[in-house]
Amino acid sequence: MRRFASALLLPILFAAACGGGASVPKDLPPASEFPASGEAPKIIIKNAGESPRALVITPTAGTTDKVVAVLDMNIKGGGGGQSVSMGFDMTLGGTQTITEVKTDGNFLQRFELTDPKVKVRGDLAAQLGDSGESMMANMLKGMAMVFEFDNHGRVLSMTNEGGNAAMMGQMQAGLDQALQGGAVPLPKDPIGKGAEWQSLATVDMMGAKMRMATSYKLLELDGDKGRLEISMSGGAEGQKMQMPGSPVEVDLKSMALTAKGTVGFDLKRPTAGTADIEMKVDMDIKAGGESGNMSMTVKATSKPQ
Repeated sequence: MRRFASALLLPILFAAACGGGASVPKDLPPASEFPASGEAPKIIIKNAGESPRALVITPTAGTTDKVVAVLDMNIKGGGGGQSVSMGFDMTLGGTQTITEVKTDGNFLQRFELTDPKVKVRGDLAAQLGDSGESMMANMLKGMAMVFEFDNHGRVLSMTNEGGNAAMMGQMQAGLDQALQGGAVPLPKDPIGKGAEWQSLATVDMMGAKMRMATSYKLLELDGDKGRLEISMSGGAEGQKMQMPGSPVEVDLKSMALTAKGTVGFDLKRPTAGTADIEMKVDMDIKAGGESGNMSMTVKATSKPQ
């Protein structure tokens, strides 16, 4: 099964997308404005909104919700005289649990895949068939992602548990935002309905360090529940890159990411949050003497059952 998972990664690593290339988004702030990798995001409040108040996440240990995440991933490419086009439709049933609330307010939230379903499209479909799709689902079953958040929703760490690490690493770019549930990065300063702010951070995206600028607007706020509109723009310049679960290192020339969507949250029950995200990633790479680029689109949703 490990060989099977690695084989799925290779077409992505050496992909060259049909037309177009990656370039760092022009609206991305200069590198000097971003914190270093591992440092807290820089938060810039542009509008505090109506009747601003402090929004703090206060979950209870042991809280559990059944959730379902739906992932639609499409990859197009080619390289070295070859081409590939494939897609994955995944329905990922699981549970979100608050496993620990620490004295400083930080908490651990665990998502475990209990009922994954996989459908493959494109070039891989004929090769895998129904048995291959069942194998992929079995590889995912039992996989868990554990997030540590502070009480304002900042992700402090994320780890994978169980299952096949290579398989989860491949999907992680699309899953992270959907599976974090309702924990969202809220400013420490008071905000209210209509508030707008920006977060600047340096993150790890598919094995590369990327500058990420995310804009938020608080569309709704009713007691402990609210809904955010988000817009992301990310870019990475030349560096060595090694995707999660792959032993192959490639030269990344550039990578660009754009995403948009909405996130619903509950300050007392972050396990019951919702997400509806669309994302696109383009990258120019060089590997094994071949140059090319990769294009991936992801649609991810998550909601309680």
